[in-house]
Amino acid sequence: MPSHIEQDESASSSGLPRWHRILLGIVMVAYALLTLTGTTTSSIGTRFLTVDRAHDLNLLGSPQLIRSDEYNVGTPIQLSMLATGGAPSLSPLGAEASLVHRYPVGPFQTLAFWDVLPYHLSGIVPDAMLFAAHWWLPSLLVLVCMPSWMHAMGGSRSMGWLAGVLVVLAPSNFWWSLQPTQQTAYILAGCTALLSAGRRLESGQRLMPVLLVAVGGICIAGMPSNYLLWSLLLGGGILLATTVRVLAAGSKAQIIALVATGVLAAGLGAGVLWEGRAGLEALGSTLYPGHRRSSAAALDAGQVFGAPLLSALAAGDPAESNASELSSAYSVALLLIPFAWVMSTTRVRSRARAGEIALAAWGGLWLLWAFVSLGDLGEMIPIASSVPPVRAAQSIGIIGTTALCLALSSARRSDTGIALLGASTAALATVRAGSVLEAGPLPDLNVLMVWIAGALVGLIAFLLLHEGRLRPWIRMTGPILATVCAVLVVASASPLQAGLGDLRGSATAEHLRAEGAAARAEGSLWVTDDSDVDVIMLANGVPSLSGLQRSGPDVEFWERLDPDHDFEVAWNRGGGYSAFGFEPGAQPRVETDGFDYIRTVVDPCDLIELVPEVTHVVSENDLSASTCLSPTETIRWSGKTYTIYTAESTS
Repeated sequence: MPSHIEQDESASSSGLPRWHRILLGIVMVAYALLTLTGTTTSSIGTRFLTVDRAHDLNLLGSPQLIRSDEYNVGTPIQLSMLATGGAPSLSPLGAEASLVHRYPVGPFQTLAFWDVLPYHLSGIVPDAMLFAAHWWLPSLLVLVCMPSWMHAMGGSRSMGWLAGVLVVLAPSNFWWSLQPTQQTAYILAGCTALLSAGRRLESGQRLMPVLLVAVGGICIAGMPSNYLLWSLLLGGGILLATTVRVLAAGSKAQIIALVATGVLAAGLGAGVLWEGRAGLEALGSTLYPGHRRSSAAALDAGQVFGAPLLSALAAGDPAESNASELSSAYSVALLLIPFAWVMSTTRVRSRARAGEIALAAWGGLWLLWAFVSLGDLGEMIPIASSVPPVRAAQSIGIIGTTALCLALSSARRSDTGIALLGASTAALATVRAGSVLEAGPLPDLNVLMVWIAGALVGLIAFLLLHEGRLRPWIRMTGPILATVCAVLVVASASPLQAGLGDLRGSATAEHLRAEGAAARAEGSLWVTDDSDVDVIMLANGVPSLSGLQRSGPDVEFWERLDPDHDFEVAWNRGGGYSAFGFEPGAQPRVETDGFDYIRTVVDPCDLIELVPEVTHVVSENDLSASTCLSPTETIRWSGKTYTIYTAESTS
């Protein structure tokens, strides 16, 4: 049922309301400005990633030091792709990581991971612009596609805009470097194209439905990429709801579009998995995280419903946790869905709302996974046991927000009692969450702010539920107030970073970029004993033995260092770092922190003998006693001076 806002607005000749076209224009202009200025919310401006470590280079705000997997991993990998024009220069000790980091290693992935194709313009378009365009692309897709998807699902564009805004502005989205939108955007775009193809096919069109099916299949085929757990939970929820909607509607044209898109997505997806099978197999066989199994858990209310209070995360590190782990999306939305259904003027069980019900049920199941303990039984549930409850708690609010906005599209009854009951439920959940946070991980949280947040959440819930008989300008108050409050929650969460800091343009970066090109042409490797140097080498395409092991180990390469697998427990890991420590005369050994950090301690001359591809060793420490190394030059990075040693034959 279309929103009253849409009914009150005049539409263009294309059938799109004027206010909708204005919002689309605003979003597109904002995206263009952010791209042209190279502005992101990356934390690469941290002083640890500067030449002299004198001060942060970000434009506004403070870098998120907790987001080391962004500024030490994700962003350098993206910059490495810009430098190489292809795959990033990751350590050969790790299996290829095309699925984990969404870069193509074959023709199927080139189609499915279309978002990185503009990287081939590096050298023509400034890297900062290309990086910013890629950084904000998922947010753009969510904001542009969500209103159309929701309208095609039987909801309203106005509620679609609210859902898109709350998804993008979710605290967990900002405290996880926009990863949740990455796991939502491409599937959402594919499902929007699928639904549009069905409608156009119904109207007698032929060419456009074929093109839309192709777009939908390509976007959906890339689903098993990036963070696979959230891909399942977030992307899977959108895909499930779309499929149920089409099947329940029973339209022949829409089912044809669904089947055609599904066949194309399945074929391309199989090719994507085949091309990335080495990394997938390596990840699945790792001790961490591949063999990790989880069960449902009774997380506290602060972890599940605390999103409205998480502006406090920017004030300092929480006790016994960190900002990323504690962050969440607006899960309180799930509690409001039953009230929205009661306020509906249509029967909840109608076939037209089957997709909405499926999405709400999907969110409800994952809410239970994070809110109710199953003991050891949960570890035996396929797929679900791979999702730690805390990861579900961080993201289910995105599903809940989307499902609630679908339900609100039909909430037209004017029942003050029901609206007050729903508002009270949301407010109480928020106050309870704030009280738990104040008593535990966020002791500096102001109690008054807890109650203010609860009151605002209750007011927003009341306005959204009681929309039916309110005047148009009052009906706008709920979405506007929700948007303003969401902005305030994340306003100080991330820095604004203009450009790429010292990872581009500095003398050190320019020198390493040239050295990286030469090393790639020769097939040689560099190695360092400092993680900060690993970052700038990776960002500039220097092939390095040290650095990152994202999918899992390349067993054959590791056997050069550990032929008898004496240290396999330490190096059979993924999703993390592979560091080196140089100790002349030391017997090779591999250490780990038990999670994602691997450190190989070795005599540099032994290393060169074991891995003859190593031609350069970079260290702040004096390695001149090693007869296999000759100091050639120095570089400055992170406030230190590093010597670059050239390896000589040990034979």
